[in-house]
Amino acid sequence: MSRMRRRWLIPSLTVLAGVLMIFAGSLARGDYAPQVWVQLGSTVVLFGPLYWLQTIFERGVNQVRQEARETRSSVEHLSQELATIRQQAASLEDLREVALQDVERRRQSDEEAFRRFEAEPTFAGVTALLQRAWELGGISERGVRVRLPGTTLRVRFPLPGRPDNGSSPALRVGLEEEDATLPHDATEPESALRGQLPVPWAPAQSAGDWAAELAPRLQRLNRYPGDDRWDPAAALQRLLRLLRLAIESRTRPGAAGAPRLKPLIEMPNDAWVVTEDGLQSLEEETAFTVAELFDPASAEKALLDLEAEPAAKLREAWRVAQRLSLSPGTRTSP
Repeated sequence: MSRMRRRWLIPSLTVLAGVLMIFAGSLARGDYAPQVWVQLGSTVVLFGPLYWLQTIFERGVNQVRQEARETRSSVEHLSQELATIRQQAASLEDLREVALQDVERRRQSDEEAFRRFEAEPTFAGVTALLQRAWELGGISERGVRVRLPGTTLRVRFPLPGRPDNGSSPALRVGLEEEDATLPHDATEPESALRGQLPVPWAPAQSAGDWAAELAPRLQRLNRYPGDDRWDPAAALQRLLRLLRLAIESRTRPGAAGAPRLKPLIEMPNDAWVVTEDGLQSLEEETAFTVAELFDPASAEKALLDLEAEPAAKLREAWRVAQRLSLSPGTRTSP
């Protein structure tokens, strides 16, 4: 029997019983008995509808209570979800803050390394900066090079070697010509062979001791520029500027409107850099691939409308980038 039928059964039976009692009272004899049966039957008849109304009321109250419990449960669940969302948002904000703090800590570490190297160049300082720039993808795997002041020779600094038996190997620094060929005597023709004249920097050597080995090599090549122009410290200063540029182009992208740079090889001047892909401007989003460096139309277009000083800087950088890509001994420029 369904619940609906049970709800109607008791009131119906009660009304029926009351009707029967009234009917019985109408059949009874005497003055008192019929009245008692009629009153009792009327009371029972009224009890049926009252019972039915009470059932409906209780059902409504129970439904309201059930809805209240469900609402309370929904509110509690929603509160838990909101608390979880707030906690996750706080956790993500904390994570962002921690990540930014780590980025800033690394920047401060880089800045401290720059200051130490500028104050006192050391083997450990130069290898650490080279390693950092390479790990960031800021320099070529072939290393970087800077022009030796007073000459056309370049000093190439390779990537640091891996420690052997706990000690760092010497940095295999080398002297090379502008076109990356072996240095030649000033009185002899240029070499047609790629290569370098080794000037290794040992871990125990100071920067002064290492730089002191450069002058005798230049003198043997008849390429010593003279005391008034000889300044190996300037070469290390150029190296520092190049490595700072390589590192900060990755750790501070877009700073002061600077373009994003490809891995660096050399910085011929303050306006252009030679990269693995060719030539790139430091002042605007202008770059030339290796193929474009040998396209006369690209050279003519690049120099168009440039004033004397910017044009001279571009010609210098263009020549250096070309010579690094040409066969040894070939000369060309825009």
